[in-house]
Amino acid sequence: MARQTDYQTIAPVFDRRYQVHDYEGVENALRAFLGSQTRVDILDCGCGTGHWLTKLASPGRHVIGLDASAEMLMYAARGKQSKLVHAQAEYLPFETGSFDRVFCVNSFHHFASKRVFISEVRRVLKPRGGFTTVGLDPHTGLDKWWIYDYFENALDLDKQRYLLQKSTIDMLTAVGFVDCHTDIVQRFAVAVSARRSLDRGDVARTSTSQLTILTDEEYQRGVLRIQADMVTAQRRGQELLLLSDLRLYATTAWLR
Repeated sequence: MARQTDYQTIAPVFDRRYQVHDYEGVENALRAFLGSQTRVDILDCGCGTGHWLTKLASPGRHVIGLDASAEMLMYAARGKQSKLVHAQAEYLPFETGSFDRVFCVNSFHHFASKRVFISEVRRVLKPRGGFTTVGLDPHTGLDKWWIYDYFENALDLDKQRYLLQKSTIDMLTAVGFVDCHTDIVQRFAVAVSARRSLDRGDVARTSTSQLTILTDEEYQRGVLRIQADMVTAQRRGQELLLLSDLRLYATTAWLR
């Protein structure tokens, strides 16, 4: 059985990622994808706390946010004007041909049936509509991440949750999408003191879904490994750094 992220615990601190990291590349890619039409109907699937609903808001854009987590939507509702819908991404509660654009940011890997979801996206899009999903691809072997280094099963679990880019494109093509392509839209190359990371909560279970889905034993062993390497580095007069070199990919497709 696939492991599930507990968003009840993550919701209160989810937006911290946008304070720690600059998502300018993702924002630019989304703005280019949405275009500059006078009127456009948009669906954000897996909108979480509504960060992108706020970032992308404009008078001509009618944006709806959908998420399966009631806790995340509670935070999305605070001070935001967009319409919010509590529903599963695999069963979109909208009429056929409702949207010009549908997008996901760091959410596609959470959907239980990605094939069903893509079919639903195809249904709710208008002719010449577009879909894009932004997220990691742990299958490329290009990325380095301290979470994969220190926490057993984290990489293997991500390879189960995230599709190969080719698999995503194959699913999109199968239901009638064209002009499917994948681009790197953001790269995070960071080296942070392990001590600082522990102090500011980067290693907390709630910091990322990769840690929340680990068992208590897997998580604790990872923390102990970091602490042991910190001691070893200190004895050598050095400071342990936690290294990240991650790419976010946008896979985009269109209808005729």
